[in-house]
Amino acid sequence: MSTSIRLKKIGRKGVRFYRVVIMNKSFNRDGKVLESIGFYNPDTQPPQIKIKNDSLQKWLAKGAIISDSVRKIITI
Repeated sequence: MSTSIRLKKIGRKGVRFYRVVIMNKSFNRDGKVLESIGFYNPDTQPPQIKIKNDSLQKWLAKGAIISDSVRKIITI
């Protein structure tokens, strides 16, 4: 079971809001979550980003793979 750090879309149509979550790589975008480690709101100016760094480091040490979208968010 490989895990990935990726975005889970919540909110409604036209109001985007995402959670940064740890999921099994085979689950779909809105599937079962192992752990929620933060959120991302692109509709505010500047975008709101909150990620628990200790949880992020813990999952990276366990071998979790960061998705491209989360990698872009972290570098903002």
